[in-house]
Amino acid sequence: AKGPTDSRGLYNLYPRAAYYALKEVHQFNPYKEGVTQKDLNQHFKKINSKDSVLRAQGVKASFPFTFEEETRLPFKAFDNGATIEKVANSNLTGNPSTSVLEFSKVLNSAWYSGFVFDDMLKSTPIIDLVNGTTFTLKICAPKAGINVRVKIEDMDASGIGNPPFYVDQTITTANEWVTLTFDFGSQVDPSHTYKRIAIFPDFDDTNQVPVQRGATYLIDDITQH
Repeated sequence: AKGPTDSRGLYNLYPRAAYYALKEVHQFNPYKEGVTQKDLNQHFKKINSKDSVLRAQGVKASFPFTFEEETRLPFKAFDNGATIEKVANSNLTGNPSTSVLEFSKVLNSAWYSGFVFDDMLKSTPIIDLVNGTTFTLKICAPKAGINVRVKIEDMDASGIGNPPFYVDQTITTANEWVTLTFDFGSQVDPSHTYKRIAIFPDFDDTNQVPVQRGATYLIDDITQH
C-alpha cells in the first residue's frame, strides 16, 4: 500500500494491514494437542486491527511521549478488554497538557492488564539505555495506595533475549496528577537494547483475580532520562 506523498511526489510502500493481521492469525496452531475452542477465541480476541493498521503505516515513535501531537498511538492495551485511547485532559490542575492517555481496566479484565509499546511496530528499538536508565511518567489515579509497575524487556515468545526488569512505585494521592520515577540503573546493562516498555497501573500480584471494579487512569509525559 502507498504511504503519504511527500513534497517531491514520492511515497513509501508498506505492507497492507491485512498482512499483519494474518500473521497473527497464523501463529495459532489449531492442531496442537490440547487446544480448545476457548484457546481459539482468546487468540482471535487479542488480534488488534488498529495495531495492524499502525504496523502497515510504519509508525515510528520515541521518547518522550507527550500525546499532544501524536495522531496515532504507538501503545496497545492488554488483556481481556482493557482499553487505551488519547483523550482531552479532564484534570488540568497540576498538568496543563491538552491531551493525555486514558487507560481503562474494565470489569473482568486481567488483573495484570496494562499497556505496552512493542518494537515490532518500528524499525529501531524504542529504548536505548545510552540515553538514560530512568523513566518518569505523570499519572492521575482514582484512588491512592495503588502500585504502578514499569517493565522493560527484550524477550521474544520463546524466552530468548535479555532478561526483563521492572520497578514499582506507589501512588499516594487520588485524583491528582503525580510524577513517578522508575530508576533501572542498578538492574540493567546500558549496553543492552530493550525493545519493549510496559506499564501496569494498579499492579497487584497478591490478588490475581479478574478486575472486580473498573477504573480509569490518565497518563502523560512518559520520558526517559
